[in-house]
Amino acid sequence: MRPLLLVLPVLLGGCSNATLSDVRPGLGGDGISCWATLNFKSRPKSGDLRDVKVVFTSIVLDGEKTFGWEELTANDYQSHFEKNWLNDQQEVLTLDPSTTAESDPPVGGTMKVKLYMPSKSEVQAGGYTDVTLQVALWWAGVKQDSASRGLFLAYQKK
Repeated sequence: MRPLLLVLPVLLGGCSNATLSDVRPGLGGDGISCWATLNFKSRPKSGDLRDVKVVFTSIVLDGEKTFGWEELTANDYQSHFEKNWLNDQQEVLTLDPSTTAESDPPVGGTMKVKLYMPSKSEVQAGGYTDVTLQVALWWAGVKQDSASRGLFLAYQKK
């Protein structure tokens, strides 16, 4: 019975149609910015393909912050390389004009989004582990993936 219990979480973990990768929060103006890569692995069996949302929760936010498909497509970046003044290759990120709210998610592809949200200037936390940003990716009405990142560099203990 024990081996079955160990294998079951591995099998269930691989069932999502989309994943989050490269989630990187930082400071952005008077709030938090967060880069996230959305990987659309396979088409969901049912539901609206454009029913995509990224949900953020944290004690540093005034409440849950949700970004829907229209906001995600408006903040999708593409990467290309250019030579800088030292003649070195440098990655440059620009808004992707081909991504629109009317288009479906790129099944088999990715989106790299940069999202901004206002945050509190001070929070009461028991420790650094309490100051985290939780991110969840939903697609076609189903939670696909989640991640948690520390914000302890942005918020210092008094």
